[in-house]
Amino acid sequence: MAVTRAGRKEPVVTIDGPAGAGKSTVARELARRLGFGLVSTGALYRALAWAVREAGVKPDDGPALQAVLDRTTVALVGPRVLVDGRDV
Repeated sequence: MAVTRAGRKEPVVTIDGPAGAGKSTVARELARRLGFGLVSTGALYRALAWAVREAGVKPDDGPALQAVLDRTTVALVGPRVLVDGRDV
């Protein structure tokens, strides 16, 4: 998989495993050694869950959930997660 940024394709590495297996530790070291950025999918999930909750959408309302996700922007700025420009 690759992500296109500024006209360049950049590789994406994913790490999967059970809780407590050391995924985050391995990811940080791999990112450091390869000079890659590090994205926490957990942080992305929590940011989107926060946006849905802020919008007052019920978890079982699929169309409303999709509408919130379609209009929500998530940015990772260093250790911060911004949802629609708001640090969450």
